[in-house]
This record gives sequence, C-alpha cells and structure tokens, in this order.
Amino acid sequence: MMHTPGPWKYVESLFHWIRAGDNTPIAIMKTPGPNVVANAALIAAAPELLEACEAGIKALLIAGFYLENVPDEYMKVIDDGYTLLDAATRKAKGNDHEEND
Repeated sequence: MMHTPGPWKYVESLFHWIRAGDNTPIAIMKTPGPNVVANAALIAAAPELLEACEAGIKALLIAGFYLENVPDEYMKVIDDGYTLLDAATRKAKGNDHEEND
C-alpha cells in the first residue's frame, strides 16, 4: 500500500482540509471540537512522521548491531524504541489492521 507523497499541509477554510503539496485533497475534518486543529496538524505531519520512524528504525538497528558491552538497561531502551517505531510504521503502512469477520 502506498500513500500520497508528502509533504501534506493543513488548510483551514469552512472545513479543516489536509492537502498534498499539489493541492490534492487527503482528508477533510467536518466535526468541530477543541482538538480539530491539533488532529489536523498531526494528520498533515503523517508523511514526515513515517519517514522519521523509518530512519529511527535504521539507526536503532545499526546501534544495536555495533554496540558491544552495553548495559542491559541501555539495550532495553534500544529494543523498546525499535518496537515502538516498528509498530507505528506498520500501522501507518496498513500492516496492522484487523479484519472484520
């Protein structure tokens, strides 16, 4: 599955739009509420956040491979970070969705 390439931007008008760089609509948020702008900003940042997760995974894999004699608590931080980044990346790419029966 491939998403519309970023960057995406938040555009406020009558509704709250998320648009790609070429102005292609990505999402529209019609429901008003106290979190609508924050939610729109988070959605607009999605392509960059996915890229950051992928870079973080690579960095943690390299660090974990090359580090020797590292205390267990530091390796746990690396492992936990990898797990969180991997789960977020899978979710963003649609690899963790549940099938409805």
